[in-house]
Amino acid sequence: MTTEAKRRPATISDYISIMRIDHWFKNIFMLPGLVIAWLAYPPEVNAGLLLRIVIGVFATCLIASANYVINEWLDAPFDRHHPTKKFRASVVADLPLLWPISKGRRYGVYGWV
Repeated sequence: MTTEAKRRPATISDYISIMRIDHWFKNIFMLPGLVIAWLAYPPEVNAGLLLRIVIGVFATCLIASANYVINEWLDAPFDRHHPTKKFRASVVADLPLLWPISKGRRYGVYGWV
């Protein structure tokens, strides 16, 4: 007899939660590097530059999500035994193996493009 509980089908909110969008604020730590580069090589400020900065920050967020997705899936067997992590979507929902691989790769590629 197995002690593992039945896992429910994954929902859209499960897929979004595993991306850890709520952790994107940590990318604020890119700001010092951006400021130093700005001071070292002052660019001409225009809409194109600001758009590239926004795209760059968003790309970094997607790359971070790629890492979170893969890490959540790999840690799920261990998180089942943790007092708080056992409620995460990667543990309680049925997320197929190909999902983290395809999403991780996709977010990583989107981030690098």
